Amino acid sequence: MAGDEGRSEVKELLSPGLRRALTVGFFVSLFQQATGINAVFYYAPEIFKSAGLPTTDALSSTMLIGVVLVLATLVSMWLIDQVGRRTLLIVGAAAMMVLEASIGAVFLSAHPKGVAPLAFVLAYVVFFAVSFGTVTYVVISEIFPTRVRGAAASIAAFALWGGNYLISQFFPILVAEVGSAVTFFVFAGVCALALIFVLVMVPETKERTLEEDCIERSTAN
Repeated sequence: MAGDEGRSEVKELLSPGLRRALTVGFFVSLFQQATGINAVFYYAPEIFKSAGLPTTDALSSTMLIGVVLVLATLVSMWLIDQVGRRTLLIVGAAAMMVLEASIGAVFLSAHPKGVAPLAFVLAYVVFFAVSFGTVTYVVISEIFPTRVRGAAASIAAFALWGGNYLISQFFPILVAEVGSAVTFFVFAGVCALALIFVLVMVPETKERTLEEDCIERSTAN
């Protein structure tokens, strides 16, 4: 029966041979959202207004962010097989950490300018798109064998959309309580955690078969 098959898949995912893969899939998906991308999209006009941009410019900047995301995603489709999944995640996490800390520093200044946060946000979107924005889905599809991929993808999707919900709910509260500067410093800290996680836990799956990855994970565990 379908229910028994689903429980069997989940039980196998918790076995020593696949436990690491499940951890990687869950946290890479969670970090995709926890690094703050949807906070930037949902509240971009408010972010730019608080940095001194007029309302019309803030709305135009939001549209520009969407265009940059699409273009950077197209670039990532070429980069991912040239550079490798793990490398892109490492570079992306490091760059996003620096850029979000820079955005926080702009908001700390006495007279924040509109151009600086816009430039930092656009650069952040580029690095997100070519790393966690695209690579997350590829990694999830490559680290799990076919027999458990359905259950594994469901758990990863739960982490992704759960993170999305939490960020969208708590970002405005965080901004109201501690301010925009501290909020972006918090996101920079999350990017630092993502960087450490990738360095320690995420394998490179470029040009490797599922069988090779599973054997390696089983041996590591």
